[in-house]
Amino acid sequence: MDTRTPLQRWLQRHPQPTQLRCVNGEGEARIVKIGVLRTKWRDAARVAEEFARVEALDDAGAMLRVFEDPELAGDDEAPPVPAELGTEDRRLVEFARLLNDVADKSAQRHADAYKMAFELIAELARGQMARAASYEQAWQKLVTMARRDAPDDGSQAVADGVIGQLLATVLAGQAQMKGDANGAG
Repeated sequence: MDTRTPLQRWLQRHPQPTQLRCVNGEGEARIVKIGVLRTKWRDAARVAEEFARVEALDDAGAMLRVFEDPELAGDDEAPPVPAELGTEDRRLVEFARLLNDVADKSAQRHADAYKMAFELIAELARGQMARAASYEQAWQKLVTMARRDAPDDGSQAVADGVIGQLLATVLAGQAQMKGDANGAG
């Protein structure tokens, strides 16, 4: 079960910010650096939750996204369009709002897709590592059995030589397959 607050979930969205610009109801801003500890998102959310507006910023200070608390900001909706704007300008402002919402949703879908792809690749890598470990264990058992079953009449050196040649052949084949898989072959 996800116990994170909406602000914590918002902070952890990709791209992840490195600092926050927190603005209170009076318009006073405060820059908050996001730490490196395991609890960095919870700590940042605790600081930011008392502000009406939180802007997620990257390393260069560019704004990534905005989180506004309607209770602290006093607004339930987007700020009204100034009355002095003409009809065409009002349409442009509304279009800009819609375009921003669509861009946010699109960016979230892409971030989710990248996250899913990364998780799938990581799972595939874990499976391959487990497979390689099982092969190594089986190989160790075979070597141990071959040494145990070999007679003590000096043929142990011959068995070790055969095992060494076999191991060299297997490793060379794996290196060739790896080169082919990477396009280097």
